[in-house]
Amino acid sequence: MTVYNLATNPDCQDKLRRELEKELGAENIDYENAQKLQYLDMCINETLRMYPPAMRFERVCVKTTKVKDITIPVGMSVSVPVYAMQHDPEVWEKPDVFNPERFAPTEKAKYDPMDYMPFGHGPRNCIGMRLALLEAKMALADFVRNFRISVGSKTDIPPKMEDEEILKPTCLWLKLEEIK
Repeated sequence: MTVYNLATNPDCQDKLRRELEKELGAENIDYENAQKLQYLDMCINETLRMYPPAMRFERVCVKTTKVKDITIPVGMSVSVPVYAMQHDPEVWEKPDVFNPERFAPTEKAKYDPMDYMPFGHGPRNCIGMRLALLEAKMALADFVRNFRISVGSKTDIPPKMEDEEILKPTCLWLKLEEIK
């Protein structure tokens, strides 16, 4: 979905390509230099906000807890509507617009950590989160360095999504032009 967002926002794609050229030069991306790619991280985070891997997740309350004026008794199942929370217009201005700048360090600090949780939160968050993010960074960096991505006549804007628990597009048609 990040590739789709970059295809539909060529200015962001160009900015990312400039960051890759500046930070990596001719080097291959690895664990160390991946940490320097702030704009790449911002693009991935914004995509995960717009298209979280899971629409919602559930937890069972292990001890009676009070959240604001609501008491949640032990044993109660609690559903966390991740997609809805990450598209709340009271939190995210123009939530359906791809804006990686929301995740610039100064902007990111303005949000409550519970407003953004594509991998869950706390001790039960996704165990594979760090590996998944590193793999995404490495793949996207190589992809954007080698191809100019654009929309074509078959590209659905916005993309049509499957009616499933896991958020995924039914089909993505994009054009690739090799960069030499």
